[in-house]
Amino acid sequence: MNTRQTVILASMMMLFTSMAGCLDRSDDDEEALGNAIVSTFHVGQLVSAIGGDSISVEMMAPSNVPVHDYEPTAADIVRLQESDIFFYHGLNLEPWVETTLASLENAPTSVQTHAMPAGQSALDYETMLIEELCEHLSEGPYETSNLTENESEASSVELHAEHVVHRLTMPAEDHEEEEENHTAEDDESDAHEEHGHVEPEETILNPTGCPSNTTVSIFHLEEGEYVLEFESEDLTQFDMIALKMGGGHAHHDHNETEEDHNETEEDHNETEDDHNETDEEHEEHHAGFAQIHVEAEGEYGFAMPSGVVFNVIAGEDGHDHEEEDGGDQAEDEIEAHDDEEEFNYDPHSWLDPLAFKAQANVVLEALKTAFPSGVDEFTSNAESYMSQLDDLHADFQSNLPTDSTCTDKTVITNHNAYSYLAKRYGLEFISIHGLDPEGEPSAADIAEAVEEINEEGITVLFIEEYTSKSAVDSIVEQTISDTMPNGVAVEYLYTMELEPKDDSDDYISLMRKSLESLKAGLGC
Repeated sequence: MNTRQTVILASMMMLFTSMAGCLDRSDDDEEALGNAIVSTFHVGQLVSAIGGDSISVEMMAPSNVPVHDYEPTAADIVRLQESDIFFYHGLNLEPWVETTLASLENAPTSVQTHAMPAGQSALDYETMLIEELCEHLSEGPYETSNLTENESEASSVELHAEHVVHRLTMPAEDHEEEEENHTAEDDESDAHEEHGHVEPEETILNPTGCPSNTTVSIFHLEEGEYVLEFESEDLTQFDMIALKMGGGHAHHDHNETEEDHNETEEDHNETEDDHNETDEEHEEHHAGFAQIHVEAEGEYGFAMPSGVVFNVIAGEDGHDHEEEDGGDQAEDEIEAHDDEEEFNYDPHSWLDPLAFKAQANVVLEALKTAFPSGVDEFTSNAESYMSQLDDLHADFQSNLPTDSTCTDKTVITNHNAYSYLAKRYGLEFISIHGLDPEGEPSAADIAEAVEEINEEGITVLFIEEYTSKSAVDSIVEQTISDTMPNGVAVEYLYTMELEPKDDSDDYISLMRKSLESLKAGLGC
């Protein structure tokens, strides 16, 4: 074969190869109506289930990057621009989405999948906090403490942000020492100026569900000790509760004995006259102090009668946010249920099977609009998938506290991600400190978790799939005792914020694994 023939043959082979590539792409196009980029594993589950073979699905983020931490690369943005449609969850689960889409001149059709069943709303952390505060004020449990009359002695009355109502009694006044007390008050006023009051970020008057004349104040507090100052012209005894917003509550006293409950409830059933005892001389002024230990920085809500003037005073290791901000900041006082109030929503709605079903419908409608030729297939796939979600919901409902007898309904976990699951099935989730589900806890973090487990008698700890195995093993080993010869029991829950370790798992199978863990850990 001469050189000319070789060149011609090579050219023909290149041509045929090129044509074959075109034919292959044409076949692929016939099989897939389009390609979708998704932000997370659980969103991808929806699009894959409903799109079926007609939609090619690709994850935006690498499988090993937590959804909250991901930032798109230049290559990722190119992939996003070249996609036919982009699905993301929303509610700020993916912090990068809004700014990235706004920066693109040719952004693809973008669809937020978060949705709730008809008549139901997304859960915001503030509303959940207020509901918890009000529920505890009305139902307890209760603990009695006597406030001290001197700020310098506040540490002798230590309170915590926990699921217990503090029944506080003002110190008795000693009129013979009135002059001495005034001198002490002057000294304490100087201390106030030195350390500074922490201003509330928001004050809510008479929130729905609370006893009448209740005020809820929300503060941003950093880790450390704070002095709580209570003043009243009338009340000598009142109820107060403090909780951390977002579910990262300090965990105390969730396993009180029946005897304790009966005793405190008997105390609570005093007459209205006793509970709202007023002094005959309204000129008298009641003041008392206590100390609160804040274990983790965050927003904290304090609920108590409106007749109590309440101040949070930064300790020596605390922070005066007013000074840090460089000036006075007026507190935001609103009436309950102001429709214009902006909230910080819990994004984890997909962990409620009925909410996930509503989100499946969002995906169905978006795919039908984007790819009309696939309407029949999408509809059939969606009906089948929604039926599976109905079955999943029925299994959760029949096996968890709403419809079954469990020995406990309180779930101790290392991540505040289960508000929707809790509300749907009558559970209570409480987070412990020190065990990051997505990082490598330090020795100090592990020690903090072990201390909390031992102090509170926690026997079952629910953790997420990707929690450090070495940290979990260390916690189990350090909690071995006479009452727990094998250490704290560990059960796994699955949030699907990262792709599962087992490639064969999907949303349905992972939710069923979580259900089995809950049944085992709660004695259902």
